[in-house]
Amino acid sequence: MSVIAKVIVDVPVMQTNRPFDYIVPEKFAKKIQKGMRVVVPFGKGGRRIQGFVVELTEATSYSGKMKEISSLMDLTPALDEELLMLGKYMADSTFSFLISCFQTMLPAVMRAKYNKYIKIHDQQSMAIPQKYKNSGEYISWEVIEQENDLPLFMQLKEEGIVDVHYEVKDTRTTKKVRHLKRLLSSNEIDQEIEKLGKRAPKQKELLNWSKQLTEELIKYEEVTKQAGFSSAVIREAEKKGWFQSVYLKEYRDPYAEVEFDSTLPHSLNDEQQHAFNQIQNTIKENKHDVFLLKGVTGSGKTEVYLQSIAKVLEKGQGALMLVPEISLTPQMVARFKGRFGDQVAVLHSGLSDGEKYDEWQKI
Repeated sequence: MSVIAKVIVDVPVMQTNRPFDYIVPEKFAKKIQKGMRVVVPFGKGGRRIQGFVVELTEATSYSGKMKEISSLMDLTPALDEELLMLGKYMADSTFSFLISCFQTMLPAVMRAKYNKYIKIHDQQSMAIPQKYKNSGEYISWEVIEQENDLPLFMQLKEEGIVDVHYEVKDTRTTKKVRHLKRLLSSNEIDQEIEKLGKRAPKQKELLNWSKQLTEELIKYEEVTKQAGFSSAVIREAEKKGWFQSVYLKEYRDPYAEVEFDSTLPHSLNDEQQHAFNQIQNTIKENKHDVFLLKGVTGSGKTEVYLQSIAKVLEKGQGALMLVPEISLTPQMVARFKGRFGDQVAVLHSGLSDGEKYDEWQKI
């Protein structure tokens, strides 16, 4: 019996505001999940469009000839079960298209035109097919798709050997940082130094300096600004095959330049303790409840939030803090980053598309 995927297609009109049935090809049958994005043929012309899988079944009421899913866009679901339910609720309660609600939940970067790559974390893993061993850190999604290896890489994703990376075609939404990769071993460096003799002292200095590197990659800026080597010296070193320029995407932290003073939990006064105890009891019992903390500015409500959230994090769960006004964000970020450090991700309308995507990935 074939697996049938019910797909919400990316055509926001009344006639398409419902799932369409597609056959899941055998190669995807064991890996496809609800919430994944897929590419499907749609309409008489069979144009390829995107969609979200909202259900997997073995039955269909469609009597015509069903089309197959063309390809998968994700190795893991972009939307989980809860978000699919939330999207349907949003669509029903606001009279919106399902596809619009689903897409609203994703960063703009994932809704833009982009190239997709598989990033290999462990290049030496025996699970990586030999044909990809010399492909570098990133392998094009299209290449893997053409080789019919997507099911294999979905398994590798589950094992933490690979991951998916998106490269937006509009370069304004991606940040790439130039790195230099040393291509010579310590012995080869000595041989190159010997070849140079008394010539090119700066190049010899660069080679000697590179012997001290503990990492395979180093930022280009560190080589030029901190180590003091000119771009001309580096260009010559690249021509000779000593180094290779590599451009890596870098996480954009909107607060990278800000130092936050670390804080410890404060002693609670009687009123704070009373509120905290009630909240903590529901956390211990995994019980859903709603609390209203009423107090003037400076009365210590945020400290109750912080200590309550700390209890939730101790259980391996997460917390969402909503701030009513963007102008209050800096002071709230300072309080929460000071207490929880890099565990805090921040999303608001003042971030660039790239920063929003990176914070979403962090979450």
